[in-house]
Amino acid sequence: METIRTLSCKLVVPPQVATRLEATLEAFAQACNFVADWGNEHKKHRQYDLHKGCYREVREQFGLSANLAVRAIARVAPRMANAKTRHSRFKPTSIDYDARIFKLDVSSETVSLRLIDGRCILALALGDFQRQALAGQQPTSATLKRGRKNRFYLDIQVKDEAPNPPKDDEIEGTLGVDLGLRHIATDSAGHQFQGQDLADYRLHRANVRAWLQAKADTGSKQTRKACRRALKRLSGRERRHQKQINHTISKHLVAYAKEHGLAIVFEVLKGIRDRCRFRKGQRRRLHSWAFYQLQQFVEYKARRAGVRVVSVDPRYTSKTCADCLHVGIRRQDDFSCKNCGQASHADFNAARNIARLGLAVIRGEYSLLSCALPSGGRVGG
Repeated sequence: METIRTLSCKLVVPPQVATRLEATLEAFAQACNFVADWGNEHKKHRQYDLHKGCYREVREQFGLSANLAVRAIARVAPRMANAKTRHSRFKPTSIDYDARIFKLDVSSETVSLRLIDGRCILALALGDFQRQALAGQQPTSATLKRGRKNRFYLDIQVKDEAPNPPKDDEIEGTLGVDLGLRHIATDSAGHQFQGQDLADYRLHRANVRAWLQAKADTGSKQTRKACRRALKRLSGRERRHQKQINHTISKHLVAYAKEHGLAIVFEVLKGIRDRCRFRKGQRRRLHSWAFYQLQQFVEYKARRAGVRVVSVDPRYTSKTCADCLHVGIRRQDDFSCKNCGQASHADFNAARNIARLGLAVIRGEYSLLSCALPSGGRVGG
C-alpha cells in the first residue's frame, strides 16, 4: 500500500536570495487573491473555469511562470468550492511546487526552485532523519514555506510502500484507547498519559495572553507596541506544545500495538462538544481538547506500520463493567461494580470495554459480545 509522507527540510538562504523568495511569495499570494476575486465576480468555482478565465492575466500581471500560475489557480479552486472559504484572503506564506518547477538532488543535498526572476539553487540543511527518508526518492511535489524570523522551509512529499494491514484472522487482539481531559489517553494495556501538566500549561498561557492583551489596550504607546510584539512572538506556542505531546502519545500507541500484533480501537467522539455541558471554568479545556488530532496522528503512523485502526460507538463504555458487562458506578476516576465487585480506574475500565467492542467489530461471531440467534446463527457486536 502506497503512502505519502511530508518531510520538512530547512533551506540555507543567503540574504540576497531571501529577497527573491519573498518577492515570489508576495506575487504568488497576490495572484491567488486575484483569481479568487475573479471567480467570485464571475461566479466561477471550478479549476477549469478559473484557468480558462484568468490564466493569461495572472501571468502578465504578476510575472509568474506558466506552472507557478497553474499552481496558484489550483490552490484557489478548493476554497472556491466551499461557500465558507470562498471570500478568504491568501497571505504570502507558502507556494506549491510540482515536478516542472522543483527538482531535488539528494546526492548534493540541493534543490532547484523556479522564482519569478528565474531558477534558484539552494542548499538543504538536512538531518539524519531527512537523509534516510529521502534516500533513493524522486519527489515530484513540494511546498515552500516562510517560517518565523524569515527562515524558509521546503515541505517535500515522498511516496513510501507501507505494509498491508493484517486480516481479521491475523489480529491477535485489540488495544482500546479511552480519550479524556484529565488523562489524555488510557489504553487497555494499562498505559496512561497524564493531562494535568498540559492543562496547567494551557492555563498559564491563557493568563499570559490575557495580561498582555490588557496591557496592549490600556498601556502607554511604547507598552502597547511591546505587548503586541510579544503576543505575535508567543502565537502558536501552545498549539505546538500540544502537537508534540500528541506525536509522543501516538508513537507509543502504534509501537506497542505493532509489537504485540494488536489493532488499535478508538471511540467516535464527533460532536462531543455539542453534547456535553461544562461549567464556565472548564469550557476552555473542552474546546482546546485535541482528541481528533491525536486520532489522526495514530492513523497515519499506524498506516505506515501496518497496524489496523478501528472506531466504535462510545456509549456506555464508561459505565459498563469490563469483567461482567453489568452497568456499574463511576465517580470521577473511580469505577466499581456491585455485581462482581470489580474496582479499577474508570478510564482503564472504559479502555477495556473499547477494546472488547473493537474485537467484536473485527471478529464478530468469535467475540465475547456475540450471541446465538434462534435460527442457529450468530451475530457479533
